[in-house]
Amino acid sequence: MIVEITIKMKNGEEFKYNSQAEAIKNARIAAGLSQEQAAEKAGIKVQSWQKYEYGQRTPKDDMLERIASVLGVDIDVLTKFTGKI
Repeated sequence: MIVEITIKMKNGEEFKYNSQAEAIKNARIAAGLSQEQAAEKAGIKVQSWQKYEYGQRTPKDDMLERIASVLGVDIDVLTKFTGKI
């Protein structure tokens, strides 16, 4: 079974995810940022951001903190998903 998490943003928008990559992508979209804008605010190349969103790379803890800050979400949104059970 796949568990799907629903997160309500401060602005009232909701998004759902079942992986860290999906959480990053959906939080970015909910924040109204393009990949380019989010990458620039995080101080990384857009290609690196895309790899995080596509699940090709897992961000380290310090990068997760920067991503969460850029997207305006609590870091738990990006780390506390349960995935498959």
